[in-house]
Amino acid sequence: MLNIVRKLLSSAAALALVLAAFAGGQSFIVEADEGIYDSMTYVTVDEDMDGVFDYVKITDCDQSVTEVEIPSKIKGLPVTIIEEAFYGCENLTSITIPESVTSIGDLAFFYCKNLTSISIPDRVTSIGVNAFGYCTSLTSITIPNSVTSIGNYALEYCTSLTSITIPDSVASIGNGAFYYCDILESITIPEGITSIGDKTFSYCNLTSIEIPDSVISIGNSAFAGTSLVSITIPDSVISIGESAFMWCTDLKNITIENPKCEIADSQETIYTMADQNGNYFFKGTIYGYENSTAQEYAEKYDKNFESLGEKPIVITVSDIVKFQKWLVKSGNLMEEEFIKYDLYKDSKLNIFDLIILKRKII
Repeated sequence: MLNIVRKLLSSAAALALVLAAFAGGQSFIVEADEGIYDSMTYVTVDEDMDGVFDYVKITDCDQSVTEVEIPSKIKGLPVTIIEEAFYGCENLTSITIPESVTSIGDLAFFYCKNLTSISIPDRVTSIGVNAFGYCTSLTSITIPNSVTSIGNYALEYCTSLTSITIPDSVASIGNGAFYYCDILESITIPEGITSIGDKTFSYCNLTSIEIPDSVISIGNSAFAGTSLVSITIPDSVISIGESAFMWCTDLKNITIENPKCEIADSQETIYTMADQNGNYFFKGTIYGYENSTAQEYAEKYDKNFESLGEKPIVITVSDIVKFQKWLVKSGNLMEEEFIKYDLYKDSKLNIFDLIILKRKII
């Protein structure tokens, strides 16, 4: 029944593309020639709509198969996309993906519960939504340096996965990408990632993780239910979402380096335990700078806080340039910059402040 529904949907999608082409005054087919190769169903695709087919997309498979070797070409065309092809192939234990493939699409291997390992070719640039979701026997997966994005819930409930390395090429990781990988103990977040989305690592068995300085936001429930013992949120992070560290029962300390970081206004944002009356407690310590949002949050919700003192002032060459432009009236300063450059603490800025600034950078 599942295969029939999927075939109907595929046919409907193909028909829609054909109608759209005719509506635009053109008489070619974008996707056509659905065929069978071994145990797989495929379609040929005319991506640039010039009437010539460019590549093959694998869309379905006989769900009884245990081993599959995807060819690099079918009908002389390269096989480049795998999309929903092996959805629900519960008996699949081994698969070989050719180097021609550039995209692992949405639901490509969803619920392949007996698949134990997979190697992704070096030309793949994206891993789609739920691509490997519920592959509960998957113990290892190799992500090459060519991959730039990992979709939402791409590896959720991969409950046999213990470690994974995300290459530096990855620029975005979707919400819930590793949700409930409950024995996943080790993962490296590459430099360049700007956000850790909602539920990205929820209920993983992570005991530690390093957040790079490129990250600016941590989403709702991002680390909920993890085994983290200690974590440092870098100065680059400007927001921490609701329940980001809820039910982290082993968390002893959390350091928030940005004194102005926006922390979700809820006692559930950071807690280690709750009682039957709906009260939430954090048995660890929150570390932050004096008069920071971390201190404000801790005091509001009666959580332990340890001060790191006043935040050190870091002077860069760009600060010198900006201040010099302001002195000669060719630039503007924000209020926080005015306070930062007022090293005499006399509520005035002049050449003497500039001299001290230059000494700090030498």
